Amino acid sequence: MQGLDDEYGTLEQIRGIARRVPQTELLELPDCGHSPHKDQPQALIEAATRFIKANTRS
Repeated sequence: MQGLDDEYGTLEQIRGIARRVPQTELLELPDCGHSPHKDQPQALIEAATRFIKANTRS
């Protein structure tokens, strides 16, 4: 996950991870800086919930 307005990280960092780790799911958040849990908490919760449900074995 990466805020599009992150002053410390870059999208290329997470895109590089995704190229190397096939099960990666990218989340690029608009109007979000370096702290998605503070800037976009609901988007983070929803994305994490979807990811966990999709990757949990029943």
